[in-house]
Amino acid sequence: MLDKILSKLHTLSHLFYLNIQSVLIQASDITVSIFKIRSLKSLILYSTDPILLHFDNNSIQPLTQLEYLSMDDCNTKHFFQLLKYVGTNVKKMKIRLCYQRDEYLESIDPNIIDQFMLNHQIPGKSTNLKYKFAELDI
Repeated sequence: MLDKILSKLHTLSHLFYLNIQSVLIQASDITVSIFKIRSLKSLILYSTDPILLHFDNNSIQPLTQLEYLSMDDCNTKHFFQLLKYVGTNVKKMKIRLCYQRDEYLESIDPNIIDQFMLNHQIPGKSTNLKYKFAELDI
């Protein structure tokens, strides 16, 4: 049901706020559908199980208008992939990471975080992005 609704949302040219809660967010078509909504400024995702994002589809582009991102139970590896698709307008992220022992974090490209931080710099000032990791399950 959710995928049918999401597949039509990208046609709304002025959808600024999307809050999806208490559903299972793991299918690849959900990731594709969300990242087709070009006008999003605020995205909140709370899943019943860890959120699985799939960025292996070539049609996924960064959410360039996004200013606020909140996610509950995002797998650590998926979070680092997500950083590549968060536009430079992001001002606040609230992410609860979920680490699983079978995730090999050494396989994550360390340049992802460096590039993300570089994209969120104001010349002559420190970063304008406020971030906080409230909990990291290890």
